[in-house]
Amino acid sequence: MNIVITGGGTGGHIYPALAVASALQELHPGLRLLYAGRSGGLEERLAVAAGLPFAGLPGRPLVSGAGAVSAAAHLARGVLAAARMLARERPACVVGTGGFASAAVCAAQAARRRPLVLVDGNALPGRTVRLLARRAAAVCTAFEEAATSLSGCRVVRTGYPVRAEFAARRDRGACRRAFGLREDAFTLVVVGGSQGAQFLNQLVRESASALAASGVQILHQTGSRDTLQDAPDVPGWLRIEYIEDVAGAFAAADLVVSRAGASTLAELALQGAAAILVPYPHAQGDHQRLNALSLASEERAIVADQQNLTPQRFINLIQDALARPEELQRLRERIHQWATPGAAHDVARLALEAAAGRGPESERD
Repeated sequence: MNIVITGGGTGGHIYPALAVASALQELHPGLRLLYAGRSGGLEERLAVAAGLPFAGLPGRPLVSGAGAVSAAAHLARGVLAAARMLARERPACVVGTGGFASAAVCAAQAARRRPLVLVDGNALPGRTVRLLARRAAAVCTAFEEAATSLSGCRVVRTGYPVRAEFAARRDRGACRRAFGLREDAFTLVVVGGSQGAQFLNQLVRESASALAASGVQILHQTGSRDTLQDAPDVPGWLRIEYIEDVAGAFAAADLVVSRAGASTLAELALQGAAAILVPYPHAQGDHQRLNALSLASEERAIVADQQNLTPQRFINLIQDALARPEELQRLRERIHQWATPGAAHDVARLALEAAAGRGPESERD
């Protein structure tokens, strides 16, 4: 039996795909896996590093406006290339975790009317998932409300798969020592994704001195688009372009400030990290805001809108958290209750079920 895994564009789509691939290998030793994604993309590098054979396809982000026609043409070429790859490989199932790189593969599999399992961790599923959901054996979600946007299909709340290193709770003191942080200081961790978030970077730049004066130390992932090279040195403000051990960083934190993408939220939940979520305001369908508001409505996180988040308001939020440790503990407990440590294996089981012809997809063929 062979299964094709596809997902790409960003780590938020790639790491869940790799987690499902690892779970499939555990559940079905000898299963042949192929990772399909954009040639030269991040997914190729990470899949190869994970020991997975890789099939490169043409692809680029789906956009609206002036670039829509060109993007649509690239998608059409990608679908044709994916169709040829699928005809050659004849997978028993395709598992798609989203991102523009996987759209062509999932669309080609749906056109072949063969088993397809879709994974989406947002409160509002992406366009590709909404479009292809009726042809999927199962759509795996993290938010209960995602089902309201998915009609006529099998929706299963598995949670969003994350990297294996997030599964175990980590010792806070040991993680702080590993980053060279003081064990006894209130620790703020700020992450804006692998490329960073310019807004968060500038927010911390203008707040760091005041926070340091309040006894706060900051572990800050600035990203590859770091705009802080000329920022002044502030004692207790540790800037790192890319944090390899994100699980360790979350475990070290008294409080995390981050965007509200699906992978980040799943990772925060597994580590039980109290968080202030600053949704990226230009996310497709405003899905990050919907994610954050869903968690906030259940008192699992604090939400701060970027539009209204001035440096002084940011300082006030952190100082308020510093003064209310019992509230932070309650947030940790509440978000950890939302965690789904078995998500990757649950998705893998659904894929194996579909591949074996035991899912609803086989009944529609």
